[in-house]
Amino acid sequence: MISVALATKSVSAILKNNRVTQDVDAQTREIMEHCLGGAEFAIRSSCTKLELELVTQIANKVTPSNPLAYVLGYKWFYGYKFYVNPHVLIPRFDSEILVFEALRAAQNLDSDPLNIIDICSGSGCLGLSLLQECRKINIAAQLTLVDIAQQAIDVAKINADKLGFMDNCRFIRANIFEENWIPKEKYHIILSNPPYIPSSDIPNLPLETQVEPKIALDGGKDGLDFYRRISQILPQIQCQDTFIALEIDSRYGKATQQIFANRGKIVLDLSGRDRAIIIDNFTTTKIPM
Repeated sequence: MISVALATKSVSAILKNNRVTQDVDAQTREIMEHCLGGAEFAIRSSCTKLELELVTQIANKVTPSNPLAYVLGYKWFYGYKFYVNPHVLIPRFDSEILVFEALRAAQNLDSDPLNIIDICSGSGCLGLSLLQECRKINIAAQLTLVDIAQQAIDVAKINADKLGFMDNCRFIRANIFEENWIPKEKYHIILSNPPYIPSSDIPNLPLETQVEPKIALDGGKDGLDFYRRISQILPQIQCQDTFIALEIDSRYGKATQQIFANRGKIVLDLSGRDRAIIIDNFTTTKIPM
């Protein structure tokens, strides 16, 4: 038997030796939880030789060019386990604020069922987490997931199936800058974590981020292309009182607000940075372009 504390230090040292710099302590904990039975590892004093070999094997695979979520094949988000691979962005804790705000809105919207759309859906973590939370409180809901990459759609289908939502979901592979994909349905809740990194900034991102799909990162010259497009299509997909939650680049909160005629409010993440724009009871007349 080997001390869990010693095994934990060993994993942390391996990650640092592999030049992993982002959230080493958190990644160490994830590896230990994965191999030693979830959060219970924290109350264990020892692990077996086989368990030590497993944590060491996983830690050795993690590098800046091979993030832990891709090594494990999953990432926890809003309390749910989502399958991920290099074709989708890795879900991040900061994005959970969109689900929280949308769930608050869902409880105040008078519709049965709620019609939800997740634009640039990737793994589907936003929309599917919201569906799961709605199910917990007996709110009927349907979800449309839209992404340009078939590989991302395939990942979202796997997650929808695992959560038992295939009958509640519609999947659309589309370039949202084209016209022929826009659904005829109207949506009560619109979610999106679109690409929002300015093109020129991508080479300067941490390597762990650069290995994620560029198509899910690149927001055009100023990072705002997808917000402009979403604002353009809103009149075609919104209901009378549509709720909108969009993740944003913390540097461009005001600029994103202006695209929506300053109708939205900026929501901060736990670090105090601009993280989302929330537009409640939204009704479009004409948004200046």
